[in-house]
Amino acid sequence: MIQQRWEPFLEMSGLRETLHNLLAETLNRPEHKEHQGTVSPPVDIYETPLAFDLECSLPGIKPSEMNLTVDGNTVTISGEFQADTKSAKEGRWILQERESLKYSRKITLGCSVDSTKVVASSENGVLKLHLPKAENERPKRISIA
Repeated sequence: MIQQRWEPFLEMSGLRETLHNLLAETLNRPEHKEHQGTVSPPVDIYETPLAFDLECSLPGIKPSEMNLTVDGNTVTISGEFQADTKSAKEGRWILQERESLKYSRKITLGCSVDSTKVVASSENGVLKLHLPKAENERPKRISIA
């Protein structure tokens, strides 16, 4: 009986090639050329005893293309980005990767927010929100008699 030496790296090489081919086929399929669904932009949230401070990355999105709603303890950021649709009459596209897309992010906070005191600003592609907690949600100091 002849024993063969097992070569794990040789098998891994074959697996790598198979996965590479599978990924290449998936990304080159026509249905993946157009954006499917909605993008969920990344956020950072910082909590203090009196408020939440939220930052959301929306590069290239104008404030007029952003929708913001606050309902109780839920904040929703949504909108749609329209890609440049210049006609090719004066020239031709060499590369056009930016596409129109919808984005939406719904965040549930630990307590209700006073929606009348929310402050929102946008600078350099970052939406900044200051969300004061509702008065009944804030910590209260109780004196002991």
